[in-house]
Amino acid sequence: MSIDIDDAALPGGKTLFLRETLYQATAHLAAGRVEEAIVACETVLKTEAGCAEAFLVLGLISFELDEPSHALPLLKRAHELQPDICDFTQALAAAYARVGNVNEGLFYAKLATTQPPHPTYPDLLPAEFRNFLTNLEESKPHLYRHRAERFLIERRPNDAIEACQKQLNISPGDPATLRLLARASRAAGQVERAIAAGHALLHGHDQTPEDLSEVAAALTTAGRFDEAQACHNAVLSMAPQDAKLGSRRLQDLIRSANASSVDVARAHAEWRHDHAAPLTGKASLARPVAPSASADKTDRRLRVGYFCGQFHDNDLTRLLTPILDVHDRSRIEIYCYSDGKQSDLISERINHLSDRWTDLVDVDDETAAEILRGDAIDVAVDLTGHGDGCRLLTLARSTVPATANWLGYDHPVGNDYFLATPASWPDPEVPPTCGGRVHHLSGPLACYAPPAILPEVNTLPASALGYVSFGIVADLAAIDTNVAATLRPLLLSIPNARLIINNRHELDETCVLRTYEAFSHLGLRDRIDIVNPAENFSNEFEFYHHVDIALDVAHRGCITETCRALWMGVPVLTVPRDNFAGRLTAATLIDAECREWVCQDAADLAHTGRLIALDLSTLADTRETLRGRVSASPLADVRATARSLESAFQQIWTQRHVQ
Repeated sequence: MSIDIDDAALPGGKTLFLRETLYQATAHLAAGRVEEAIVACETVLKTEAGCAEAFLVLGLISFELDEPSHALPLLKRAHELQPDICDFTQALAAAYARVGNVNEGLFYAKLATTQPPHPTYPDLLPAEFRNFLTNLEESKPHLYRHRAERFLIERRPNDAIEACQKQLNISPGDPATLRLLARASRAAGQVERAIAAGHALLHGHDQTPEDLSEVAAALTTAGRFDEAQACHNAVLSMAPQDAKLGSRRLQDLIRSANASSVDVARAHAEWRHDHAAPLTGKASLARPVAPSASADKTDRRLRVGYFCGQFHDNDLTRLLTPILDVHDRSRIEIYCYSDGKQSDLISERINHLSDRWTDLVDVDDETAAEILRGDAIDVAVDLTGHGDGCRLLTLARSTVPATANWLGYDHPVGNDYFLATPASWPDPEVPPTCGGRVHHLSGPLACYAPPAILPEVNTLPASALGYVSFGIVADLAAIDTNVAATLRPLLLSIPNARLIINNRHELDETCVLRTYEAFSHLGLRDRIDIVNPAENFSNEFEFYHHVDIALDVAHRGCITETCRALWMGVPVLTVPRDNFAGRLTAATLIDAECREWVCQDAADLAHTGRLIALDLSTLADTRETLRGRVSASPLADVRATARSLESAFQQIWTQRHVQ
């Protein structure tokens, strides 16, 4: 849409033309025709670039569109052009009032009382912008921050970042917005921005433990683990009784490639000693729930409560949902306790599969423990550990007979039982340092049900390219020089072999360059390619169309990612570590009946990888048959895995019930 301008007629009738067009703009705005109002203002500015009235109307339009960060600069420009006219000063006063900047708004409101009205356009400023106090009452000082919070819940971190930046333009240095910006930046993989937001927090006002913890989280995401733990240690000294901040420290510690298994275990034990253990004694004194008539029968239906802060689409729920779908309802009642704000179709699916769904968001631990007592839960299954939505203090306060860890968090946290398998925790007689017992499942640790729509297995990439492509899907923070050193013998033993690293969390250029540098130190830079999935692949499986052999040699495995590779016909080689998290891939391969790909050390990895890579005919056959092979393995047997879990629940409840 445009307004025609008769250039020849303008010199004599320019004032009349501008006046008529400006009145058109205000009439369009009053009628809600925003696009037409914008076009009219732009037409005026093409004719007279310094027209203050057009800038004022554009500012009013921005407020109509709920975009105060756009409105303020426009109204400031209008006032700069006409600083002595009441209408422009009143508009600026109203704008500041609407965004909660009382001091600036009051200054311009007072100034406006000394100025004359517009001599030509007395009705240019709508009446609602002329009363400072009315605008102050209707202010939305944190409009963009609230939008950012919503965007982050909806998993739109880049939109959240943009909203935070707009809020900071209005309210520079706002601590709550900076915290949100740091979180959104981490979620978007923009770690340098996250660190900068954290630093702005620390330098902009008095330091708080929460702000220092936010910096630590950003440093962890960047792979700067030692610096992150130094910040966490400072947090611990500032707020030793803050269990939530202690949990954040443990989240980052298990991500750290520099932390030993002993250090991780000790830190978890210390947290339990300081925060959960004192409450356990109180829980035993709590008023017990009256037992049901069949409470003394071990063959009755058990009430199993699943606790999770991430009941939405993610790697965990892709393993959990198939189990919930086939639980034997003659043996199990399913209670789900959600402590996460994100919601999607998977959330609805889990809710539907539950006998009872309880939302614990913003519910304190004592109240949540009372809810458990009222629900008479027999076995509480913790799927979160110290992750977001941690409910360990709820479980410590509760009188649930048996609590257990399963999936979701890669380390024992001190619940009564830690569910594992011989491959993931070889000796069940060796208890976790933080307390509790290890219970070996009779079936797999987890099972995998692929999505209904699964890409076809393609031909072996090496057959067309003439060289073998190894592939890793990982958090770049976990790919350091130690990982590069583990892979060096393998890559150098195979002519022209390449390694493709899938930057799963799409971390920013700083992290990418750091990863390249780790391999450059060992002379491998020309063998490495790092790719961002969003730019290169349409789904999470397509990466494996470019990979001949997958590798998992970082300090933490991922069950779901290993399954994606296997279902795409790609062998996965791994070297187990000395802890549960580092054995997950090996445990998954054993459950898939692919034990031959579990290597003992870097030398064995190089030997096994070379044998596979140099026999392209056999590798091509493996690619064609692997999906069928793993689909018939225990890893894909959902019902058997569910029965194994149900038996475990019955056994641990019985053990606790008879104590």
